Amino acid sequence: MKRHGLAQIDLIVMLFISLALVTFTLAAVASLDNADSRSKCAANLRQIGQAILLYANDNKGPYPRTVYDSQSADKPTAFSGADAADPFGVGGPNANDVSAGLYLLLRTEDITSSAFICPATGKQPFTYGGGAHTALDKANFPSADSLSYSYANPYPSQTALGKGYRLVQGLDPTFAVAADSNPGSDALTTLTVNMSDTQLRTGNSLNHSGDGQNVLYGDGHIEFQNSPLCGSHRDNIYTYGDSGVDPDTNAARPTGGLGVMGSPVGPGDSVLLPVSNVGPIAATPLADASAVTAPNSLPPAQETAGAGKLTIAILIFGLIAAAGLVVFLIAKKKKR
Repeated sequence: MKRHGLAQIDLIVMLFISLALVTFTLAAVASLDNADSRSKCAANLRQIGQAILLYANDNKGPYPRTVYDSQSADKPTAFSGADAADPFGVGGPNANDVSAGLYLLLRTEDITSSAFICPATGKQPFTYGGGAHTALDKANFPSADSLSYSYANPYPSQTALGKGYRLVQGLDPTFAVAADSNPGSDALTTLTVNMSDTQLRTGNSLNHSGDGQNVLYGDGHIEFQNSPLCGSHRDNIYTYGDSGVDPDTNAARPTGGLGVMGSPVGPGDSVLLPVSNVGPIAATPLADASAVTAPNSLPPAQETAGAGKLTIAILIFGLIAAAGLVVFLIAKKKKR
């Protein structure tokens, strides 16, 4: 007698094919999401770069910064004095506050707080306290929750000044001015140009799941870099101190820098701050830079996004399995 319906092996094959299609579809969607977020992130940094140049034009050359104390330049701060009305007045940001320098762009240039949020992080733009409040009612970002990018430390030490460090118009095109947030990981100071791509990934920004970072350079162009050793002479853009290669001999330097929180040491030393996933940063001595570094893990928003994709995958697989079971039962009933 001729039997109707599907054999069990047919159902198994169908399930595996369906699962493979779902897997490839999710991978394609994730890839498109990554490409889209990188593109939007690059557009944000381009806006920030244009706002910096406009600020520099209005102020005869210097890039934005608030209260500067060269005597304590080895102790940069961030996210202080956010509720002050005057970024240069009493109760305003502490001396050498890097995030306050970026915030000046919101107060003086035609740029919105959404430009300071990388779309891959899921963070929310700063609302200045809500209601009718504007950027002029605040003096700084309150925390890393409203800032996805790091900015070249505009508060050099006297030693760096003596060696020619200036954050002004006309920077070298290879100098990193801003980028996706500094991860602040302990691995940063160990990175050298002789390491593998996998090893160098441990120092990448967390904004794009550790794949790399968009970087704004001195001439205004943006590049997505797969390693933090992407500044002048392969300088580590997330640390202070000598790193990358020696500009005179082109020999690899033995470390990735001296630390994370500190002053640049010379004209080619980009030190992008603040670090990600921290609240207000208090002044910290060079010897204790590790105290303010962030854990080398995904930000909560990215963990949530990853969990969401996993949930979707489980639901789709569950639906396919349920459909397969229904077909199997129907086929089994027809055989009887």
